[in-house]
Amino acid sequence: MPYRIPSEEQVVKAIENCLVRNPRMRSQNELTAAVTKELQRDNPDYRVSGERIRHIGLKHRLFSISISYAHTEVVRIRDKCPVCGRKLSSVRNMTLDGGFVELMRRCDMCGYVSKGGTDRPAMYSITRSVRGLDDHGRADMLRKAEALLNEAADLMDAALWMSGMEKRSNDDSKEIRRIASSLSYGGSLRNMARDLDFEDEEQPLWTMPLASPKYPDA
Repeated sequence: MPYRIPSEEQVVKAIENCLVRNPRMRSQNELTAAVTKELQRDNPDYRVSGERIRHIGLKHRLFSISISYAHTEVVRIRDKCPVCGRKLSSVRNMTLDGGFVELMRRCDMCGYVSKGGTDRPAMYSITRSVRGLDDHGRADMLRKAEALLNEAADLMDAALWMSGMEKRSNDDSKEIRRIASSLSYGGSLRNMARDLDFEDEEQPLWTMPLASPKYPDA
């Protein structure tokens, strides 16, 4: 059966039209069906895959995507994001002996995280971005900034290690990490990103006690 492939511009317009009518899609299949139907109003021979729709939508920041993961026993080291195709960035922490350990790999475009045995995307939910950036998009940008600040602090510590100039930095790397990731500082990038994710709940996550019977895992 013959088919035609729509241009990227046509797919962008179709995604925009679908999300104006329905700003939240519960799955990629739902979005794919809606976009395909929209495209076929112009030409019934148009065909487009869910993967292509996902890549184009994320590239143009037409929507944010929430990823549900499937657990697997096979631990893989990914270099490329399976959601949007971008290169994954490494999130590392410094060990007590001055070395580094990789905590996870993260995509700065879509928010995908590869960590342990939960790196296989199982389902997506899609939310329309207003003017190209919604709260999920802002939270992703804050998390990207957090990762970059922590990486900068790691580089500072590594460069100054046993150099004789450690005191001149006046523990600046600790302050950078506090701004990036402190759980007790309401203005940290991590807490602001969590607040954006928290949406309409009664209180932001960073106001929860660090340890209590109510929040034993905090």
